[in-house]
Amino acid sequence: MATTVLETCRVPAPPGVAIELSVPLTFFDIPWLHFHPIRRLLFYAYLCSKPYFLGPSFQNSKNVSPSLSGTTSQ
Repeated sequence: MATTVLETCRVPAPPGVAIELSVPLTFFDIPWLHFHPIRRLLFYAYLCSKPYFLGPSFQNSKNVSPSLSGTTSQ
């Protein structure tokens, strides 16, 4: 099975938002501190055709970038 990267986009934070926030650990996080971090990329079978996937919905997703950058800065 081969994976083809169609496009790579960078989503920067909006200008003037340079506040770095963190979430404190809770009691429920303690058991996970003993394990190494896991970075996995999961692939699932997509049953639709390639032209259907690359149709208008995919093209319109590029217009979401400004709102996505605003969301990621929160």
